[in-house]
Amino acid sequence: RRNADKHGMRCSSLAGTGRVGLTTGLTDTGKEKVYLDFFTTAVNAAKVLGAQNLVSFVGKRLDTIPWETQYEQIISGLRKAGDIAGEAGVYLTLEPLNRISHSDMTVLTSQEGFKILRDVDHPHVKLDFDIFHLQQSEGNLTRNLREGMKDGLIQYVEVGDVPGRFEPGTGEINYPHIFAELRRLGYDGFIGMEHFTQTSFPSAFAQVKRLAGIE
Repeated sequence: RRNADKHGMRCSSLAGTGRVGLTTGLTDTGKEKVYLDFFTTAVNAAKVLGAQNLVSFVGKRLDTIPWETQYEQIISGLRKAGDIAGEAGVYLTLEPLNRISHSDMTVLTSQEGFKILRDVDHPHVKLDFDIFHLQQSEGNLTRNLREGMKDGLIQYVEVGDVPGRFEPGTGEINYPHIFAELRRLGYDGFIGMEHFTQTSFPSAFAQVKRLAGIE
């Protein structure tokens, strides 16, 4: 934190649930305490580092437990996690993954995420709109951005292009339009560059700035 302050940098996000969120999460009955304990540790780290967003998952969808039970556990557990986040002034940002490489995960589209967030109804539980994942799972990026922003559900946006998860401008996503739409919608949060690069990090960073119209 001291080094970040010295260089005028801020930590935008941390992993909120780690491997727990990618495995048992909240869908496996009896594992809520493990989930919340891990999340509490992440919140404490966020307070030290000054991070605002804790990117989180809620577990695999299980064939051995009725979906209604899993869903109730997700809603209940996220409300409790939201209370933990709220006390620290940070956010649990639920990240939908993609159905191609993460087909066993619970939340795979922004629409699934929006439904969960509306049912959780907690001011510190929001969505991480990861454009790389959502382009593959459902597309309709502009429509879903508009809906999520209008309803106050999106807290954090991450970028990466399809295919390959390289920097914006290397694939099929119209990032100049996406950045213009985010600006029009009044998004003023961080943009997470969660991707590989075909060149170098400084070059990729410069390219994202150009596409966003800030250079």
